Amino acid sequence: MNRLVKENLLNQLNNFPQHSMSHVKEVEIAKNLENYLSTAERTPNVWKNVKRVFHPVLSIALFLLFTGGLSYYTLQTADIAEKPKTGTTPAIFNGNYFGTNYKFTITGLDDMKLKQLENGWIEFFYNQKHVGGIQVLNSEQMENDINKQNIFSNDVLNGYQYPGRRTVDHQKRMNVTQIVSYYFFSAKTNLNYKVYFYTPDLNENNADKIARSFRIK
Repeated sequence: MNRLVKENLLNQLNNFPQHSMSHVKEVEIAKNLENYLSTAERTPNVWKNVKRVFHPVLSIALFLLFTGGLSYYTLQTADIAEKPKTGTTPAIFNGNYFGTNYKFTITGLDDMKLKQLENGWIEFFYNQKHVGGIQVLNSEQMENDINKQNIFSNDVLNGYQYPGRRTVDHQKRMNVTQIVSYYFFSAKTNLNYKVYFYTPDLNENNADKIARSFRIK
């Protein structure tokens, strides 16, 4: 490039319009840039903090919802399973003994409560006292149950709905003096149903009346 051309370029550059910026404008732009960078830096941290708080809150909410529903279901099923049955209407009970399903009914007295336990057994309550119940036993368990009693009498049942035995167990406990037990055998389930009563909390006539109402379904 010759010397003339260079001089022409320099003259054009020197004559190019120049614009100056006021100090106030410079400060404003610098401040805006600083705010932008500061916001950009804080945004990820803010989001992290939000997530840090939100996740536990969400987890707790889901946990409470799940446990609340589970608790409600448990209470409802427990109420159905354990709510005592009263009166002289035959009470129906269902259960399972190591894979064998069973179902039976029994009729109590007025104001007698019949409560089914978690293991399927039944307890009788009369005048606010535990006066007997029903236990489901296999043959070995029945024999062991009889052998540990202080036997006063052990008779074969006659005239009842099912074959079985009746024992009278004299106890030396202060709260129970005698236990009358009826062992009914079911060929259908191959199980024994022990219907027992604490006397004299429940007299033997009423005990026999209740035992005779026992039916295996």
